[in-house]
Amino acid sequence: MYTDLRMFDMANEFLGSGDSADRKNLIKKKADWAAKINEPRAAAEMYLSAGETLKAIDIMGEHGWVDMLTEVGRKLDRAESEGISRVADYLRQHGQLQYAREMYKKVGDFKAVGKYFYPDKYHKCISWPFSVTLYVEAKEWEEAFNLAEKYPEYREHIYVPYAKWLAESDKFVEAQKAFHKAGRPDEAFKVLNELTLNAVNESRFDDASYYYWILSNQYIDLAREAIEEKEFENLSKFHEFQTKANMYYAYHTIQRYTDEPFTSYMPEALFNISRYLMHELGQQENPKGVPKGVSRFAVLYALAKQSRNLGAYKLARHVLEKIQGLVIPKKFRENVDLATLMIRAKPYYDNEELLTMCYRCSTTNPLYNPRGGNRCNNCGQPFVHSFVSFEILPLVEFQLVNIYTLDGSIIVSTWSFLFQDDGISDKEAMMLIESSATSKKSNDQPVKEDILSMDEESSSSDPFGQKLFSFQQDGDIFEPVVVGRSALATMQPGEVIVAKWNKPLRYQYFRNLLPDMSVTKCETCNKMFHTDDYELQLLQKGHCPFCRAPAHFANRENNKIPLEFND
Repeated sequence: MYTDLRMFDMANEFLGSGDSADRKNLIKKKADWAAKINEPRAAAEMYLSAGETLKAIDIMGEHGWVDMLTEVGRKLDRAESEGISRVADYLRQHGQLQYAREMYKKVGDFKAVGKYFYPDKYHKCISWPFSVTLYVEAKEWEEAFNLAEKYPEYREHIYVPYAKWLAESDKFVEAQKAFHKAGRPDEAFKVLNELTLNAVNESRFDDASYYYWILSNQYIDLAREAIEEKEFENLSKFHEFQTKANMYYAYHTIQRYTDEPFTSYMPEALFNISRYLMHELGQQENPKGVPKGVSRFAVLYALAKQSRNLGAYKLARHVLEKIQGLVIPKKFRENVDLATLMIRAKPYYDNEELLTMCYRCSTTNPLYNPRGGNRCNNCGQPFVHSFVSFEILPLVEFQLVNIYTLDGSIIVSTWSFLFQDDGISDKEAMMLIESSATSKKSNDQPVKEDILSMDEESSSSDPFGQKLFSFQQDGDIFEPVVVGRSALATMQPGEVIVAKWNKPLRYQYFRNLLPDMSVTKCETCNKMFHTDDYELQLLQKGHCPFCRAPAHFANRENNKIPLEFND
């Protein structure tokens, strides 16, 4: 009667020194009434007195009383694992990860599981240790990695959040490694694609170039582990993303030149870069093949201005005619119209100093190649550019004898290093080049300087010189320079630059026909540079201008070849 009338004091006096069970029951009813009339703190305290620990913990947890939860959790005996785990759950919900971890440690059950929604698949609910969640949410990665070593089944749930955290911290290379450790290459591609699109939309084309370069390397890793059919597909993607990375890298300079009032680039560099992009874009017959954000008008406009300034009037007139077929932005229309009129007053020729020479066939090429592409108009040999000033380097790529595609046909493409061969291996080729230096030093006869000339006497002593003219004149199919063991044995190591690609790619080989001109290759991205330009970029930026690899100064002996091979 007293309890029904909520006369708890009278009921307590009536009990006196009665049964303790009745007294606990009275306290419980009093606690229920306190909770009903919205006095939760009093109710929680009374539940604790009545031994209803779980109910007290629920009230504390719902109201976020962290201090009370921590105190209760510390007072509970380890045998009361359910109560301690519930305290830990509430502490975690309220962001008190340190206290929650203390409770889980007290229980000593790191395998205790709870429901957790998968980060990228919200429809799927899985069970996994809350202890892992604590370390992930607290960004205590070392502790999380230790758990991943003990429980490999939870590696994905640790490394995926870790990778996202790295990506948010602008540590994208590390993020890619974490995604691969988590077994989620699809997520790595997804994040990089989003980053690339954001960079393009924000006109950060240097960042877009960097992201595409990372993507291309991802496809090399996939090709290494893929079956034969998928290997060809992945390597094709590698080529595509490498091309986009090159174009975005060059276009970054053009975009800054057209949009910003001042530029630090010399007119010659802007001329070379815009001309390089014009020929690259000329190979994109389908307009959809042009990288997003790249403006043909900006490229041609920059080229027209620099051509007129440097005396390439023929090229300027040709470029201005091409501009007339494009949509010209309103702010440039007057300048374009005026330039079109003024160029007709100039003589119809190009400054001979600007004309490019092919180092393979010695042909002087016009500034505009009607065949398309950055290659010789006569022999089709691709030009190798310095990726700072985009000047043409005196390098001629050569291939090893007996190089075959996967279907057995002879490779004639620029990207022939994408495939394996059945002839001279990389290891053998580089050992032959190294042995040539030893044999020449041991020779008693004086060694003539290796100067490329076109007379019969020199060509007979230099097998590589004979190979330079081995192409079909005015043919539609490019015939690369293919050398055998005898030619490799006559090459000086200081004259050969090797681009060492990871498997399943083959090495690329280049001969420097002007050894006095120092050329540097980045060991990470395999881009070529004038040594002075490269070292200046390292001093200014602290890393490679293309791949952002940490600074490492190459010696001026044209990159001596280390004995590292793809077996």
